[in-house]
Formats: sequence, structure tokens, C-alpha cells
Amino acid sequence: MGLREWLLETRSSSWLSSCTAVGPEARLRARPVVINQGRLTIGARFQLSSVPVVSHLYTAPEGALEIGDGVTISFGAAIACLSRVRIGSDTRIGPYFALSDSDFHVVGNRDARPDARPVEIGRGVRIGARVTVSPGCKIGDGATVVAGSTVAGVVAAGAVVSGVPARICRAAERTAGAASTEDAVRSLVARTLGLSRVPELADGPPQIPEWDSLGALRLLLAVEEEFGVRIDERDMLGAHRVADLVAILDGRRAAPTGAMLGDAAVQLPGQSGPPVLELIRRTLELSQLPDFLDGPDQIPQWDSLGALRILLAVEEEFSIQLGEQDMARVRSVADLIAMVERARKDQTGMAGSP
Repeated sequence: MGLREWLLETRSSSWLSSCTAVGPEARLRARPVVINQGRLTIGARFQLSSVPVVSHLYTAPEGALEIGDGVTISFGAAIACLSRVRIGSDTRIGPYFALSDSDFHVVGNRDARPDARPVEIGRGVRIGARVTVSPGCKIGDGATVVAGSTVAGVVAAGAVVSGVPARICRAAERTAGAASTEDAVRSLVARTLGLSRVPELADGPPQIPEWDSLGALRLLLAVEEEFGVRIDERDMLGAHRVADLVAILDGRRAAPTGAMLGDAAVQLPGQSGPPVLELIRRTLELSQLPDFLDGPDQIPQWDSLGALRILLAVEEEFSIQLGEQDMARVRSVADLIAMVERARKDQTGMAGSP
């Protein structure tokens, strides 16, 4: 273990010192709020972000919160355990996640204490942004909860659910009955990116300026919600045409239900990933493309010298002007993408000024 890795693990261990047990290789991005009055156990390779919004983990005196191995939780999470909460291994949870095994009050009687109802999330579950999990909920292995959903009751293993309350997603079946997959995807791209016309199957970022790095993220989320499939961020790396999106969608629909998160991404020969991810990979000589939430904490090569190399590469690649103070505020790939988009828009506005 190198010095940097040792420092990261030592800092994370310190911030999780109130936990009952913590497995090896825990990685925290900024300090969360952790209040453990009961039992809080965390498995190996745990990742939790508190940037830009702090995450909270809380257990009451009678509470038992168990987090398995390889669990990743994004920023703004709020998990409260009064009785029992279990999150299975290899589960990934998006930003602004809210989970509690108690309602904390009884309607019509503020002095009454409600019964806590245990919550269980299985292995390999994928949960999108701004999802709320209600007391008594059980989510089966390999299930997917689409962003913005509120989950109550039981979600079967491998199911894809969405809505408030979350229900089995039938959007794909309805779309398939109304039009071909190709036409449905073309219409979805037009709606998601706000295009004035429906694109052709051969169209991609060169023909659709709105299909930039952030546009690709918007398309990923839209395809998941519309067709009720799970798509890893890496699945979008080979999508450079509308036809590629159709191929990815067909591949995911044909995949076995409940496939574990982390399956090999769809790769198309001779094609690279989104520009910023590919640029970071080349500049820092990484063996694979980084994830959108990766930053200096996850990429050892992204040190002070690495940040300067990225800055120079971004300026040359995108023909924009940045300052070292701009890079000082970048703590993840997503931050860098946002900074590039702002700089390009500012530069375009200046070029169009009289």
C-alpha cells in the first residue's frame, strides 16, 4: 500500500471510528455525519461521498444497520435505522437517497412512537438519484429502482420499478407496441435533448451538438426510465450514434433478468468513450476509463502535477481558456465536465458578441 492509499484509508477509518465494525479499503469522499448509538457494521471496499452534499448514517440504541461488501453510496444520502436495515453487497446508490425503517411519528398523535419496520436491500441492487425507501420495504437481488421513485412493500429480484409509488416498469412494453425500437429511441433522443427534429439512426454528437458529455448522461437516464432497463454508465461509452443506443438497448433487454451490476459494458470495436473521460484516461495513462464520480481520491495519478496535465490537455482538446484556480475546485470527473461545458458556453457567447 502506497503512502497516499494509506492516508486515505487512515482518514476514512477515523471518520468511521464510531462504527461497530468497518471492513478494509473503506473510502470516504469528505466527512459524513455518522451517529451510531446501536450497531453499525460496514463491509469491505465501502465508498461514501459527502460532496457536494453531506451524507448521514444514523442508528438508534436498538438499531442495527448492516452494509455489505463493495457498496457505493453517492452524496446527500440519509439513512436512519431504529430497528434493522440491511444493504446487500455490490449495491450502488445514487445521490440524495433517503431510507428509514420508521415514520418517526403516528398520524394524529405526535406523542406516540410508531413501530419500526425492518428494511432489506438485496445484493447487486441499483438505485437511482432521489429515491426514497419506506419502512418495511424489501428490494430483491439485482433489482433496479429508477431515479425519483418512492419504494414501498416488496420489489421482486431482478425487477425494474419506477414511479411514486414505485411499480413494475411497463414503459418498454407500451413503447414496443406503439412503434419500432428504432423509432422509439429516435423520439426519445429528440425529447431528451430538446431537438427541433427527430434524428436519424446515423446521427451522433457531430450532428447533434446537444449530445455532449452531459447530454450522454441525460440520455442514459432517459433510456433507463423509458424502457425499464439497467444501463451502467460504461454502457454509454460506445454510443456515438442513435443506432448505437438502439444496439445497447436491445442488448440489455436480451440480457438475463437481474444481471448483477458490474457486468461487462457493451463495447464497439474502434470506438472510444465520451471526450472528457477518454482525455483523462490518455493524459493520466490509466488502464481504463474513470467513472463520473472519480477524482483525486480514487485516481492516485490525479495529484498536483496530474491536475496541471489535465488542465493543459483540456485547454488544447476543447480550445478553451482555464485557470489553475478553476482546476483547484474540481474534485471529480463530473466537476471537470461541468467546468468544460461552462467554459465552452462562455466562449461561444463571447464570440457571438458584437
